[in-house]
Amino acid sequence: GGGASRPPALLLDAADAVGIEKIFSESGRICDGGIVDFVRALCAVSREEMEAAPDASHTYCMQRIVEVVEANMDRVRIVWARMWAVLGPHFERAALEGASVERAMFAVDALRQLAVRFLAKEELEAFHFQRDFLLPFDHIVAAGRSPELRELAVRCVGQAVLSCSPRRVKSGWRVVFKVLTTASRDPAEPVSASAFQLLERVAADVFQQIAQDRQSAAAAAA
Repeated sequence: GGGASRPPALLLDAADAVGIEKIFSESGRICDGGIVDFVRALCAVSREEMEAAPDASHTYCMQRIVEVVEANMDRVRIVWARMWAVLGPHFERAALEGASVERAMFAVDALRQLAVRFLAKEELEAFHFQRDFLLPFDHIVAAGRSPELRELAVRCVGQAVLSCSPRRVKSGWRVVFKVLTTASRDPAEPVSASAFQLLERVAADVFQQIAQDRQSAAAAAA
């Protein structure tokens, strides 16, 4: 016939791929109500991915979720809280459910990556978003089935907290010390050892910050 020929399937696939990439890379433009729905749908697809292959290490959806979270870090606090109410439990499930060690490790490391970014932001008075954000680490240290996973969770909390000034951490301290308490009682020696090492590092950093603050105050008063 004289109609226009259809584009090759390969070109259609490429066009679809570009469109999909734009959805994720430009998710920061989605309206506040829409981003919560988008995150909820993403987590549902990721959950299906995990349930379809509980022993496999497929993390495609989890990687996409991390990209979306990073692209939307600057949302207003109320919207961010609604997003994390969906995301936090999903990361937790990915770490604690299923038989794939690789997927569990990926989920914990993804939490670390996001926590480092999140703790760099100032927490306003009367808010406790840091506590909510770090809470999955506490649950993973308490319920993780393998010592390797529990130790990784302790180390990731440490990296997140030590990546910023102690002054930046506010409501997050409650979870940090809960993690340290739980891990210090862990029957696996590497887990408890990691807890005590982190406690020493945190104490050293906090006391150093106190000393610097005193020096600054003394210099200002002179």
